[in-house]
Amino acid sequence: MKKQWIVFLLGISMISLAACTDTKTTKENQVSQSTSTSLVVEQKATIILQEDGKELSSKTIEVTEGQSVYDALKKSFAIEDQDGFITKIDGKEQDPAANKYWMYTINGQEASKGAKDTLLKANDKIVFNLSKV
Repeated sequence: MKKQWIVFLLGISMISLAACTDTKTTKENQVSQSTSTSLVVEQKATIILQEDGKELSSKTIEVTEGQSVYDALKKSFAIEDQDGFITKIDGKEQDPAANKYWMYTINGQEASKGAKDTLLKANDKIVFNLSKV
C-alpha cells in the first residue's frame, strides 16, 4: 500500500509541474511573437521628382515607419550624393553654375533637415525639385 501512495504522489507531482511550465512558456512565447510582429509596420509614401516645378516621375512606395527620406529615395530611384547631400536623382544632376540644386518638401512644407535625418510617416508626400535656389 505504501508503494502505491508513493507512485500516486509522484505521478500527481509530475503532472502538476508539467502543466505549470508549459502554460507559462506558451504564454511568454505568444507575447514575444506578437510584440516583435507589431514592430515592423509597412506603410505607403509618395515620392515625386520635379524639375523647375514640372513633374518628371512619381512613385508610391512601401516604407517602414522610422525610415529616412534618403533611404526611401535610394530604394526607389538611382541617386548619387556627396557628403550626404543628394546631387543626382535618376540621371538629373545639380548644376552649381546655373545655381540649380535638389531641394525637397514633405507634405507641402520645406524640409528643415537633410534627407538622412528626416524620418517618414504613413502617407507622407515627398517632392524633390531640381530648381534655382
